[in-house]
Amino acid sequence: MQKIIKFFRRLSALLISVCLVPSGVPSAAAADELALQDVLQGIRFERERLSSGVFSFTGRESVRLSNGKDRMIEFHNAGAFSVADDAWFYQYQGHHEALANGKSTLEPIMWIKCLRSDMCMHMSTLPELPKLIITHPEETTFSGLGSGHYIFDPRCLGLVLINARKSHNFESALETFSQRLNRVGYVCEALGDGRYGLTYVSRNGPEQQFVDKTTYIVDANRGFGITDYSITQFATGPDGDELIPVEDYFATTPLNPDDEAELVRRALSENQPAMVRIDWRKIDSVWVPVAIESRLPCNDFDTDSEGNVLVESLDRYHHTFSGKLEWRFVSSNVPEKFFDYRYFNVPGRTKVFDFRKETRPFVGFAGQLNGADQNVRSPPRILLALVTLTAIASGVLIYVRRRRQVSP
Repeated sequence: MQKIIKFFRRLSALLISVCLVPSGVPSAAAADELALQDVLQGIRFERERLSSGVFSFTGRESVRLSNGKDRMIEFHNAGAFSVADDAWFYQYQGHHEALANGKSTLEPIMWIKCLRSDMCMHMSTLPELPKLIITHPEETTFSGLGSGHYIFDPRCLGLVLINARKSHNFESALETFSQRLNRVGYVCEALGDGRYGLTYVSRNGPEQQFVDKTTYIVDANRGFGITDYSITQFATGPDGDELIPVEDYFATTPLNPDDEAELVRRALSENQPAMVRIDWRKIDSVWVPVAIESRLPCNDFDTDSEGNVLVESLDRYHHTFSGKLEWRFVSSNVPEKFFDYRYFNVPGRTKVFDFRKETRPFVGFAGQLNGADQNVRSPPRILLALVTLTAIASGVLIYVRRRRQVSP
């Protein structure tokens, strides 16, 4: 029965994404006439056509260590998803910071998050003994394995600020994106060639002196993908409406050394904007993201006992990220093994505990059907054989020596 239900779910998704193309979906030819709702409709339609997939996600990103040094780390990730089956899998392989004897080092780490309609699976190599934990599907976090694990839905790229790659709920991401634009007031501008600029200015109040200008570029010719996203800081003019680049404002405004808030603002001002760039490609008539680059300004500082920022401790740096996605399946039937822990590529003898059970949660080992269990059990057998041969050889040697001692 479950297989029949899944079949009809996939059939429905296929009909929606291929056959039932609504007449209201905007096209690039109507570029000068599109409003925000048209753009949102185009984004929804194109992203929902990406109903399933299997991909690898590799690249590099910068990390700021606790000692203040910046390092570049590589990551080699893998993901799979099926919207019709409500199944999501993501595996991260990279590095994390480890502190030992007061020294900071980067150590390898691998973790897995797999969400299905009937369970959520969590696995990490960070604990001393690797294990995979199964919880109820609504329990998507598990404190026993640390934090920072997430599901990656590539359909969300560009929608949820810089960290869209850490969001897995497309409906929520699109709703948040729409609400943000409508709440702050936006400008939708046709840029030509099927591209649209969605811009808004963030203010905490009418008298706020500094504001952030956020711009999204949506390309209807590339599946209504968000290709560029940036945040630039400005100062407001005397009337509150004019936007002046912060570097120009500080260059013409005298410094007040007694105003700590101004000193902090000057130290944290950023001439170059935060930016994200995403490349989209059509595979099997479906537009998918294939590359992402981002540059995000970050701040590091100390505070006094009252929580005030110590100006002399201010440090401005950037988090950079660059990754490429390679697709194996696009909107086609994803094999169920991608969401089955018995096939996960994990260290051998990784125990599995099902905490949905009230008693005896241990249920077996992960990766048994992927060769991981056999790979880890063969070395002990070889070691046992060597120990046995060594013991036999030692016994023979002792026997021969004793025979020589008693010989006339």
